[in-house]
Amino acid sequence: EGRPARGPAELWNKMSSLNLMNWMFGYKQSRCLECGSQKGRTTVDAPRTDDEKNRQFNLEGRVYVLHCADCGKQTRWWRSQAPEICLNPNNWGRRCGEQSDMKVWFAGYMGVGNRYVISVDNDHIWTESWNDAEGRFVQGHVHGNGWTEIIAIGSSLPGTGPGAVMASEHLTERYLENLWPGDRNGPQRSKVDARRRDATGKSTQLHTLIGYACARGGLDAAGVTAVLRAAHEDYDAGRPLAHLGVDEAAVRNLTECFGVDEVLVRNALITARGNVDRAATLLLG
Repeated sequence: EGRPARGPAELWNKMSSLNLMNWMFGYKQSRCLECGSQKGRTTVDAPRTDDEKNRQFNLEGRVYVLHCADCGKQTRWWRSQAPEICLNPNNWGRRCGEQSDMKVWFAGYMGVGNRYVISVDNDHIWTESWNDAEGRFVQGHVHGNGWTEIIAIGSSLPGTGPGAVMASEHLTERYLENLWPGDRNGPQRSKVDARRRDATGKSTQLHTLIGYACARGGLDAAGVTAVLRAAHEDYDAGRPLAHLGVDEAAVRNLTECFGVDEVLVRNALITARGNVDRAATLLLG
C-alpha cells in the first residue's frame, strides 16, 4: 500500500492477509532428504546421535524414520520446540505443534498477543492472535471429529490483549456456535456430547477421557476456565500444581443459602478463587 504498518498488530494482520505466516511457519510434510519424495513408510526409532538425544532439540525423545519409496534412502527427523530444528530448511517435517510454537514466539517478538488453542481428546493445536481494533482474539478453525472440548492457553510472552491468565479460557461453545451455525449446530453438538458421555474413550481421536471426566465431575465452562487460569497463575508463580481446593463450609453454606446444586457452588468458588462474596455474585448472575 506504499506505507509502513502503523504498529505490530497491523503488521501482523498484513502478513496474515498475504499468507506470509503460512509460508514461513506452515505445515510441512516430511520428505526424503536425498530426493525430496514424500512417498514411503515411516517408522519410529530410538535417538542415536547427540542431537537426537538432546531433549532441548528432541521434544518427544524419539525419532521418525522415513523409508523413501523412490530412492531407498532413510531420512531421520523428530518433533521439536527448538527454532533451529523447526526452521530446518532441508525438507524437515513440521506439524501443528511446531507451527503453533513458531507463531506464538514470533508474535511475542513483535509484541502481538497470541494464545494456543487445543482440541481436547484430539491431537491438534493452533493459535489465535489478538485483534486490537475488535478487542478480541481472532478465532481459528478446527475440524469436527474426535474432540470433546476446545480450550485456550495464554502465552506468557509480551503482547497486546488481556494477558496470559485471562487469555486462558474454555472456548467450546464459541467454536460450536461460530463454525457450525444454524441447522448444522445440532448434529455437531450431539456428536461432541456423545464423546463426552463415552466412558471408554473410543469415540475420541486419542481414546482419552478428559472430556468425559469434566462432564462426570460437573465441570462446566466457567469451571474449566477457572482451572486453566488457576493453573496458569500457579505456573507463572513457580508452583508445581494448581491449588483448586475450596472451603467445604463455604460450599455447604452457599448451597443451603441459594438452594442450588453443589456442583454450581463449587464451580463458582473455583472461579472466584475462594472469595465467597464473589462466588455469591456469580450464583446470582
